[in-house]
Amino acid sequence: MTNNQIDYTPLFETLERKGKKLIDILNQGIISSRTNAKFRKNEAVSLDVLVRICNYLDCDIEDIVRINRKTSKKTGFIPYKANEGRPRDKEGFTIDTHGRFYLNRALQERLGCVGKPIKLHIGYDPETKKIGLAKYGEIQLDASPLSFGANRSYASARGFLNRFGIRVDKLIKYTFTGVDNGWMVFERVDDEE
Repeated sequence: MTNNQIDYTPLFETLERKGKKLIDILNQGIISSRTNAKFRKNEAVSLDVLVRICNYLDCDIEDIVRINRKTSKKTGFIPYKANEGRPRDKEGFTIDTHGRFYLNRALQERLGCVGKPIKLHIGYDPETKKIGLAKYGEIQLDASPLSFGANRSYASARGFLNRFGIRVDKLIKYTFTGVDNGWMVFERVDDEE
């Protein structure tokens, strides 16, 4: 079976209907980060994985996967609808190989800074390897915040990365996990290889 025949759109629709996200399944230990990537690329996963997800979501297999047998006779292409298979982003940010922190749209909305500049303090917990962000002025610190401009959703933080020995050989993604003493706490969700 070719990858273009596997379609996990029903999974993302079921997750949205049940108020969950793919990251919830990952965080519950039901799937690995590698399997998470396979779902996003419509790649084959084992039947065992599909059964575990069905049990977790209390649904049938057709609620998480479908097989597209019909393709255009002329080209073999399967039509794609905008945003198909793309769940809404959870608040988070990514760090690129140049040491830039990119706030995703969901995080910008939570912070109220879509199209506006914002200053954020950044902190690191070496024990848990979690990163904290706090709006400038909301917590009292003797530290300079990062400045995110109105026309960009990123700020350079190479000094921060160097200070804590955080290597960035590839794009790293962090998602929001909660608030602790005024800090928004973010946990790394990609493989730390």
